[in-house]
Amino acid sequence: MAPNLQRQFNWKNFTQSKIAFFVAIVVLVLLGRGAILTFIKEREVRLIASGAQNKLEGLKNRQEDLSEKINFLNTDEGKEMELRSVYNAARPGESAVLIVDSKNTTSTPKLQKTWWQKFLGFFN
Repeated sequence: MAPNLQRQFNWKNFTQSKIAFFVAIVVLVLLGRGAILTFIKEREVRLIASGAQNKLEGLKNRQEDLSEKINFLNTDEGKEMELRSVYNAARPGESAVLIVDSKNTTSTPKLQKTWWQKFLGFFN
C-alpha cells in the first residue's frame, strides 16, 4: 500500500501556528487603523457641519436685517432720511448749521527739529 501523500487540513493546528498569529495581528492593525481614520473623518465632518450651521444662522440674521432696512427704505420717511444722509440734502427753507468744537480745532503741528538744527540752534 502506498502511503497517503495527501495531508489533511487541521484547523486546530492552523489556529495555533505562528502564521495564523501573524495574520491575525495584521488584520487587527488594519481594522484598528480604519476605525481610527473613520473617527477622525467623522470629527472633521462634525466640525465642518457646525461651522456651516453657524454661518447659515448668521446669513439668516443678515437677511432679516436687510429685509427690515429695505422695508424701511420703501417708506417715505426712509427715502427722505437716505437722501439727506447720502446727498447732504435739505428741504426748501431749511438751512444747515455747522458746529465746531473749540477743543478739537486743528492747528498746524509744530515741526520737530532734527539733531543738526538743534546743534546749530545752540550757537545762535
